[in-house]
This record gives sequence, C-alpha cells and structure tokens, in this order.
Amino acid sequence: MEFSIDLVPGVGPVSVAPYRMAPAVLVELKGQLEDLLKKQLVQPSVSPWGAPVLLVKKKDGGSRLCVDHWQLNKLTIKNKYPFSRIDDLMDQLKGASVFSKIDWRSGYHQIRVKEGDVSKTAFRTRYGHYEYVVMLFGVTNALAVFIDFMNMIFRPFLDKFVMVFIDDILIYSRTPEEQGEHLRVVLEILKAKQLYAKLSKCEFWLDEVKFLGRVISAEGIAVDPAKVKSVLLQDVELVKLLGLLGTEKAGGFELGGDGILRYKGRICLPHDAELKKAVLEDLLRACVLDHLGSWEEVLPLIEFACRRCRTPLCWYQDGESLVVGSELILQTTEKVKLIQERMKTTQSRQKAYADKRRKPLEFSEGEHVFLKVTQTSGMGRALKARKVTPRFVGPYQIIQRVGPVAYRLALPPSLSNLHDVFHVSQLRKYVHDSSHVVELDDVDLTFEKLPVAVVDHELKELRGKSIALVKVLWDAATGKATWEVEQ
Repeated sequence: MEFSIDLVPGVGPVSVAPYRMAPAVLVELKGQLEDLLKKQLVQPSVSPWGAPVLLVKKKDGGSRLCVDHWQLNKLTIKNKYPFSRIDDLMDQLKGASVFSKIDWRSGYHQIRVKEGDVSKTAFRTRYGHYEYVVMLFGVTNALAVFIDFMNMIFRPFLDKFVMVFIDDILIYSRTPEEQGEHLRVVLEILKAKQLYAKLSKCEFWLDEVKFLGRVISAEGIAVDPAKVKSVLLQDVELVKLLGLLGTEKAGGFELGGDGILRYKGRICLPHDAELKKAVLEDLLRACVLDHLGSWEEVLPLIEFACRRCRTPLCWYQDGESLVVGSELILQTTEKVKLIQERMKTTQSRQKAYADKRRKPLEFSEGEHVFLKVTQTSGMGRALKARKVTPRFVGPYQIIQRVGPVAYRLALPPSLSNLHDVFHVSQLRKYVHDSSHVVELDDVDLTFEKLPVAVVDHELKELRGKSIALVKVLWDAATGKATWEVEQ
C-alpha cells in the first residue's frame, strides 16, 4: 500500500518560511533530524514545496517533531473514508472476559509515500530542506489510509476476537485458553508485517481494560469514572453538590460507584446541550434494544424525550411530590390550554387584519422613486445622516427590476460608492407634478459704474492737436481715480 496526495486541479507548490526557535529547541531539532536520516525516513530535498516544523511536548517530557502542513492540507482532496462508530465496535464484546491491549510504535512509517508525491511532503528547517519517504502524521487523508491499512491486515479476524481503532488493538476472548491462542495469532501477524509494539503501553491478560474512554469487563461496558468526574467538574453547581455529599445539605443527591451523580435515582448532567442529547440518544437506543418485540410501542418516547414540549404535558409520578398534588397539576394543564387557545385566536385575528390591509408595492421600469435614508443604512452612511437629514432623497429613475422585490436605480455620481440595487421596502413612490419644476428667469448681473466726481483738468498737446483730459474719482473710500478724455 502506498500513500498518495491528490491535489485540487490548477494549484501550484506552496512554500512557507521556517519558524523561529530557541537555541535549546534547535539542539533537539538537530538531533531528531539526524535520527530520521539514520532511519531513512526522510531524505534531502530540492522540492519547491516547503513547510515549517515545530517541536511539541509529549506527556513523558520528550518532544515530537511535527510538520505544519496546513497549506498543503488546504489544497488536498479530502478522502470520504467513514470511521467506525465506537458504539458499533463495543457491540462485538458481548461475552468476553479476558482482554489484551497492544499499542503500535510508529505505525505510520510502515506505509511508503507514492514516488510522485514525495516532493509534496518537503519541509524546511535551519539545517536544510528534507522530504518524507514514508507517510507522516498530520497530512490530510493519512488517518483514513492508516485505518484502511490496519483493517486490511486483520480483516480475517475482525468481529471475531480483534478490535482495531487507529493504532490501538484490543484482543478479547471468552476464556484464558482462547486468549493465549488469539494473542499468538496477532503477534505472528505483527511479526510477519514487521510491525512493532510499544511495550510500555501494552497490557495482557486483563479482567478489566480501559479502551476508547470505556471500562470493559465481563460485567459489561461502563464509562471511565475519571472522564465522568472531569465532566462533572466543568459545572460550578455540580462541583458545589460534590462538596456537600454525605451531609444533610446534600438532599437527595448521591454519588454512585460508577462515578455518576444522581438525584433520587436520576442522572445529573452539566448544562451542556450536546451532552444531554447524546445521553438521551444512548438511553433511547438501549430502551429499543431491550424491547425488540414491541419496539413500535416505545418509539414515541423519542419524540417525548428529544423534542421540545409543544403541548402542555405534565410529568406525574405517584409518591414523588408531597407539596403539589395531581389535581392541581391537572387544573394548571387546563388553564394552560385555555391561554393557548385564546392566544391563538388573537394571533389569527391580527394576521387577518394585517393581510387585509397589506398591499404589494410594485414599480415599473422608467418610474421615479424616493430613496429612504436611515442612520444605519448604506444610504444614511453615504450621506452622513443626522437628525435634520431628509428621510427620503431623490427622485431617482428605475432602470431595471431585479427579482420580485428589488430594483436597480440610476444614481447620481455623488452616490457612485453605493450599490445601485435596493429592496422595495427602501423605496417610496414619486408622483410627478409639474409644479415641482421651477423655471429660472435669466438675471442680468452686469451694471454700469458711474464716476463720483471730477477732481482735476489738464490740456495735452499730441502731434499738433490739443486734447482735454479730466481726472475722474471712481471710489471715494479708496481714492481710486483715473485720467479720462473729457468727451
């Protein structure tokens, strides 16, 4: 089996600069690169692709080299491989009493990358440019290919005594003798495929095993109490109740041996809608499985438990309540029904009145309309609307009808930054009136300037002729005066 990376058509190589790292991290990075080269998992590259790398801390205090292929993943065609439901896997364990769990070591490295796709796995570091020759963690479709690889190896034994989920293998048997034979078969397959297990995480010959967040034993399957407690600690009110358990203030709350908090036998859940929905689905599924012969009769419980109560139903249990009796509950139910009927009548009357007065507003091409101006609309922001701004501006001509309730207007250049399509609710019909057009008269703004006084006389000789000149005062305030011919 080979791992291929199929890209979206028309995309090219993507290269991202390496991340900055502290000196101590660089030392660790250099050591891990040398180890990968020694194991022949990576090789030097001249690919135009390049992704940055970073070191992520592990639970044991070490570091894991991770390649940030988020740019490559965006360009990769996603594999629609369906993962197995955990609930379906757990149904295979009925009757088992002996368990063993095996965890693989670097199972991804058993799958080679397709020769033409090796260059796409390239990554850049301070110490060079490298590319993976084996499938690496964090690339799109890697998990789906790995699950397919696991199922292919153990296909003859699935649903018999082997359960596979990603890199975890659970071997389950009814008796210790069967467990020994099953372990021998599984280990021989791993040896033949040159697959290695991480012994520090493997467990053998167990009466009870933790697998996928469940505690599996001969008695059945239960949720891991540690996970239940972590969920309870997320709700402040439930944390307060846990502190009051064992005292008189605890009321009817008690903590069971399975780690589940109950109130008078009912499960207490945090205020998490998704969690409540998941629990209800599990309970209803178990209810239907327990009533295989009459499952049609319990189907209405799904609607009762999951959907919102649209009818005034009241929960009544004999002996549960000492304050409120069944008669008061029934009276309340009748009053709720009466209120609902009257509200329905009022709403129908209001709707009929609104429908009677409602008239569809339509315009035709070529008509003129006013445009509504509000402080929150685009028109209001374009005009910087204030309190004294007109509520409507225009009129503007309709040049096209766009759909049943939208129109395209011919806007002036001052509103060119607005989209020219408006909803009918933003328009008001304009009725043409000739009195709205004011004819402008031509106004002559020229005038003849008259002299104020003659302040001096002078006679000049020019080419044998005598010319009489006078000094004319035009502005008394500024004293502006000029010499003019007396004529």
